[in-house]
Amino acid sequence: MFEIMIALFFYAFYVALFLWLSLFILRIYFVIKERYNLKERLIILIVPLSIGYYQIVSKNKQSPFYNFIVILTCISCLLASILPIYMHLRLNII
Repeated sequence: MFEIMIALFFYAFYVALFLWLSLFILRIYFVIKERYNLKERLIILIVPLSIGYYQIVSKNKQSPFYNFIVILTCISCLLASILPIYMHLRLNII
């Protein structure tokens, strides 16, 4: 059981990296598709945690798929952050 928990936290890290990369690719796609000016493009692409995307893109043009991927990324990052905390504090739950 303990090995399954460690494996879950370990793979959540890689899933979070993959989802983060897919979010960045989706932002590049939205920037190319919608023809924003240079300043707005840079804000959408560079500002972390999709804050630039949510600030610039109007509510009716936001993709529900993008929002779903953001939620999955947050959940995966939370799961992935448990493993380093567990290892650092040397918790004994068994």
